[in-house]
Amino acid sequence: MLFSPEERILLLNCLPPAEGSAIFLRSVRSLRGKLAFSEEEIRVWKIQARSPQPGASAFSWNPEVARPVEIEVSPNAAEYVKNCLTQADAAGRLHEGLMGVYDSLFPEE
Repeated sequence: MLFSPEERILLLNCLPPAEGSAIFLRSVRSLRGKLAFSEEEIRVWKIQARSPQPGASAFSWNPEVARPVEIEVSPNAAEYVKNCLTQADAAGRLHEGLMGVYDSLFPEE
């Protein structure tokens, strides 16, 4: 799946601690590691933490350089993300920035 910098940050903040089998937890841990920014991305994209403002990201990056990244999501991790997004949707806490991910996992029929 392709993830923008914003989607990666939002997903990392949205995904609660997981419980389950060791295989499931390894899948979730692997996904979190893939979503996290590499040292090179931080340096090249100029990712910086900033003072959070209501409705704004707590991070900034150079939009001229930063780009969506293809991240392999295992079936176990995809189910975990789907569950988290479904719960956020049901609670009215689904973030607008995650709609691309939501639409990829739950295509409209």
